[in-house]
Amino acid sequence: MNFDSKKMTISITQQVDEMPKDLPQSDFGFDIEYKQEKGSAKRVFGATYRFIEACEECSQALVGSIGISIDPVIVLEDVEAGSIKTRFKIFYKTEGEEVIKSGDFWRIVCTYIIEGYKIIFNKTNQIDQEPQLRDIQSDLYQLSKEVEIENIGILNPVSDQDIIGIVEKFESIKDFLITGDKAEFLLSEEISVQIIQEIRVNIEKLQKEATRETLSHSDTSMILIVKKPDYLGDSQWVFRHGRKAILAKIEDKNWLKDFQERRKHVRPGDALKCKVRIENSYGYNNEMLYSKYFGTSIF
Repeated sequence: MNFDSKKMTISITQQVDEMPKDLPQSDFGFDIEYKQEKGSAKRVFGATYRFIEACEECSQALVGSIGISIDPVIVLEDVEAGSIKTRFKIFYKTEGEEVIKSGDFWRIVCTYIIEGYKIIFNKTNQIDQEPQLRDIQSDLYQLSKEVEIENIGILNPVSDQDIIGIVEKFESIKDFLITGDKAEFLLSEEISVQIIQEIRVNIEKLQKEATRETLSHSDTSMILIVKKPDYLGDSQWVFRHGRKAILAKIEDKNWLKDFQERRKHVRPGDALKCKVRIENSYGYNNEMLYSKYFGTSIF
């Protein structure tokens, strides 16, 4: 099969009952020039998929801050070898209010979303400056005023939890890239910004900035299924508990030493009965931000 003359375009549209034809559309995109015959082929589509997920989550958070829900639909049109360039458009499913059906409404919302992408992406893609949660939140709130979004909805700051989740999604794109790959966020027809693989945002710092209080629950007994052991150091293991994947650091030093010196053999799929300490961190609006797990004893 020859893909040389093909091109892949992915469009994000919102399911609508009646879509006026003259409404403005938002254009942005993702371009990945991948190192041919190197690495796993799925990384190219994995990076594109994560980009789509990040944009969906960002759109939902931004529009959710003014009380509007959206339901993206992805449409695949074409494929091009050597480089996969994806273009996106945004529409919305709405009901009722005439102002929502107006072109002015769509223009304001589309501008808010695309400019919001730019703020979050640019703040987390700088070599010489670590992103600050409050800076991102403040810039998004200022953007909403500049585009007059408060005229069409009840304006609230994008939540800490949403911002951290969006940043994590954008960061996960880099997990798929290998040396020689080049990925770009196409902010418009004229402007693109390269995703710099070497820059990794410290998610824990953002979480700490958002945290008001941490509550610890000690010595909870759990049976955990091993998904990915830590063979080399004392970092986090990947476990499954029911259908939930969790990360946990093993604090049982004696057991860990036996494992690393091969006196205990544990492989993916094995079950470990553990005493687990769980730390739940809460934000300034009392919402739970994240949980951390620590295996204090392994039986």
